Amino acid sequence: MVFQVEVSAHAAQDIEEHYVWIQERNPAAAEKWFNGIMTKLFNF
Repeated sequence: MVFQVEVSAHAAQDIEEHYVWIQERNPAAAEKWFNGIMTKLFNF
């Protein structure tokens, strides 16, 4: 079964804010985190 995921504006803003926070502290971890969350969101 395939699902379509729609990320709300609020959720996208939250993701971006979390990414920036992580990126300021550990850029490599931020990339890994972002790629991981995007993979999870769009592979339902």
